Amino acid sequence: MAPRHCAECNGQDAPFAGWKKAWSPRLGLAYQVRPGTVIRAYAGKSYGSVKTTGGSTHFQGLILNSTFSNSALPAFTYWNLDNGLPAWTPPPYRGPTTDLGGTTYYWQREDSGRPPEFYTWNLDIQRQLPKNLVLSAGYTGTRGVHLSSAVLNLNQTNPKYFSQYGRDLLLADINSPAARAAGIAMPYAAFTGTVAQALKPFPQWGDVQTSGSSVGERAGSSTYNAMIVKLDKRYSSGLTLLSSYVLSKMFSDSESTAAPGRNVMDHYNRHLDKGLSSDDSTHMLRQAFTYELPFGKGRHFNFSGVADRILGGWGVAGFLEHSSGTPMNVGPGFSPIPGGMGNRIFINSYENWRAPVSGDKFDPFKDVWWSKSAFQRGPDGQLLTQAQLYAGVGNATKNNPKMRSPWWLNENITLSKNVDFTEKVRLTLRFEAFNIFNRVRWGGPDSTFTSANFGNIRSQGNDPRRMQFGAKVTF
Repeated sequence: MAPRHCAECNGQDAPFAGWKKAWSPRLGLAYQVRPGTVIRAYAGKSYGSVKTTGGSTHFQGLILNSTFSNSALPAFTYWNLDNGLPAWTPPPYRGPTTDLGGTTYYWQREDSGRPPEFYTWNLDIQRQLPKNLVLSAGYTGTRGVHLSSAVLNLNQTNPKYFSQYGRDLLLADINSPAARAAGIAMPYAAFTGTVAQALKPFPQWGDVQTSGSSVGERAGSSTYNAMIVKLDKRYSSGLTLLSSYVLSKMFSDSESTAAPGRNVMDHYNRHLDKGLSSDDSTHMLRQAFTYELPFGKGRHFNFSGVADRILGGWGVAGFLEHSSGTPMNVGPGFSPIPGGMGNRIFINSYENWRAPVSGDKFDPFKDVWWSKSAFQRGPDGQLLTQAQLYAGVGNATKNNPKMRSPWWLNENITLSKNVDFTEKVRLTLRFEAFNIFNRVRWGGPDSTFTSANFGNIRSQGNDPRRMQFGAKVTF
């Protein structure tokens, strides 16, 4: 069925055009300096997947999504079908009055069909060592642009009005004597609301969202730089080993694609939101190994019969991961500037955020994570009053580079045994342990300054030790 023509329609037959410029040039070089030593270099451009799935938020006015109710009918009864459907407006009816006074959704045609772009480059030196060992060390960098994000705030009141008019006037009603004295005009005849709302780019809407469940915004960017050292032992004497160490740094302005969680400082100066990424982990050490124990038939200590059935055929494998924590932040829980501008917490140092503990180590039943006094001081170190806290924009960065979550320490071990009954029938027994040392990593603390539970931790951030047994017969 062809769509109905309307004054608000733009004549397009698709929500966005396909992106036809996703070319991925790549260049790789390898040079053998001497036998056993190779230098490799690589540079290339790649693309992520285009994701525009989810809810129907961006289709308001273009699909039928009506609720019919009748208070005269019994509970949970909306209307009687035999009386016909109530009056409804067939789509499309997208126009300036759609979502009037509420939240509307803008599908960015220039972004929605465009995949995220990644520029990657690296340099690697690899050296062959004795006993089937290979050591490599290198540098890698990645720059991401047009990332799925939630950093645009198209309907944010320009912060310049905060310094021009002040907080009280922005919060005043548009019909107040103060607004009239300041000469602030009503944006349209039937407008009702505050001065801050009247000064928005689109005063008829409270918010204009470009992201959310249907990601149509690709305004994010990121940078990643890392040194990587790897040691690889190829299979010999029943042992394989792969160890790696990564020293890295990551910056980003697009931590999330969820619009409800958007807290952009200033839409008109989005560089303020580029900072240390919440996913940044400075140190990461990983080890994976398998080892066939040298006992039993066909192995170094060769024996058969009952001894082979008991002591032979054993193997052990493991995956060990140890990485430093990620940056943490504290949110003020309030925004001083009307009109949708974000806010940061007030600090005078990045060193004093943790609260003291009552014993040798942190106890979530006795201690709190954050020291509230660390977030009540201005740039000069002076204690701020409650009124000052609620009236100004904080000075902290997006994340504290010196305050990180606890280290991630995890060890998984597998013990296995093969029993050959015949040449074609084999029994494999496996014992697996995850987080074998039962390390406890606490979950994140309540980090909203105005919360009654500020600093409390009420969850564990990793799984406790789990063990399982398994048996498999192959024939």
